[in-house]
Amino acid sequence: MILVSPSRESLVFTTERRGLSVGDIGISTFWLFFPCGYLSGRGKINLMGFADPLTNLRQLKLTSGMTVVDFGAGSGAYTLPVAGLVAPAGKVYAVEIQKDLLETIKKTAETDRLGEVVKPIWGDVEQQGGVGLADNLADAIIISNVLFQAKSMYTLALEAKRILKPGGKILIIDWSESFAGVGPAVADVIKPEEIKKTFGSAGLLFVSEFQAGEHHYGLIFSK
Repeated sequence: MILVSPSRESLVFTTERRGLSVGDIGISTFWLFFPCGYLSGRGKINLMGFADPLTNLRQLKLTSGMTVVDFGAGSGAYTLPVAGLVAPAGKVYAVEIQKDLLETIKKTAETDRLGEVVKPIWGDVEQQGGVGLADNLADAIIISNVLFQAKSMYTLALEAKRILKPGGKILIIDWSESFAGVGPAVADVIKPEEIKKTFGSAGLLFVSEFQAGEHHYGLIFSK
C-alpha cells in the first residue's frame, strides 16, 4: 500500500520563462499547483520549483482523445495538466489511496471545467488489480514521485503493464537525490538502473532517460 502525500512537483514557472497568467490555468489550479507561489503585480506566476510537469509531459506526445492513468496522483500536479492536453475527448484516471486528495482533484477539475475529463479513482497501485481499471485501457501511464515510497515496485510495474495498451508509454519521474531533506531520505532514493531492471523484469521495454528537473530524472517505458 502506498500513502502518497501531496505531490512536490512545484512547477518551474517564472514571468520571464513562461509568462502565464492565472487566467490561463484557472485560479483554483494555480493554488493547487503553486501553494508556495505568489503573483506579480500583473498576475504572472513566479516561484522556484523542482520539476515542470508540462515540460516532462512532452515526452508522451499527448493529444485530445487519449486515455491516461496517473498512478499515485497526489493532489493532481500531473492529472490536471494532462486533462488540458487530452480534453475534450480524452480521459485521465487519477488513482490515489488517500480519499481527501481525490476530493481535492475532483473539486479542482470541476472548477476548471475539466470534470468530464478527470476521473478520480480510489485504488492501491501496488496490488494486482488494485487500480480497478480494464486491461489494455491506457495510452499512457504516469508514475511521478511514487516509486521511492513503493514496497513492491515489481507488482506496481505488473499493474501498469496490465492497464497499458500495446505500444503505450509509461512516464516515470522520481527523485535523483534527497536534496537536504526536501525529497525522500537518502536511503529511499532509487537509482534509475533499479527501475530499469524491475520494469524490464515485468516485461516492459526501456525507451529513454531524461533530466526531469533539477533534482529529478525521467524514464520512458513501453509495452
